[in-house]
Amino acid sequence: MKRFRELELRHIYLQPGELFVDNQPALVQTILGSCISVTLFCPRGGFGGICHALLPTGRPDDAERHVDGAVRLLLDRMIAFGARHQLLEAKLFGGSRVLGVPASQRLTVGEQNLAYAKLLLHKLNVHLIAENTGGLRGRMLFFNSGTGEVFIRKVRNSTLDETNQEVALHD
Repeated sequence: MKRFRELELRHIYLQPGELFVDNQPALVQTILGSCISVTLFCPRGGFGGICHALLPTGRPDDAERHVDGAVRLLLDRMIAFGARHQLLEAKLFGGSRVLGVPASQRLTVGEQNLAYAKLLLHKLNVHLIAENTGGLRGRMLFFNSGTGEVFIRKVRNSTLDETNQEVALHD
């Protein structure tokens, strides 16, 4: 994690319902609970983008806040910046069961977000190369848009007994 923080990149904090795409590298940070983030990286162009979606579907005038609209907008913006669709690499994060809803109940919002994101990426023919999803804890995510690297730190929650772990995802 120290290596990510020491990078001389613009630092962007991504709020829920926002997305970021640029061909100039940045270190993008966001925090996920039941929300999901999809990162897209174009290895040929050396740039990427990320979205932070709250719900699986929603109104068209609020596209960035739901998985359906946010992933489609992210893909469109990546292509507008010159990415070749067939070369894009996707990574998926979040979708936690942060409220500890019993597994016997219907799908949580996080599980619905994950299922919809995977279905949509498949439908859009975008290759999912890595994921860090589910569980009982939120995640702090750092995305280097110039390399596609992602660093994840699980958010501590004293009422849950999942171990705190750090995961670095590389291509």
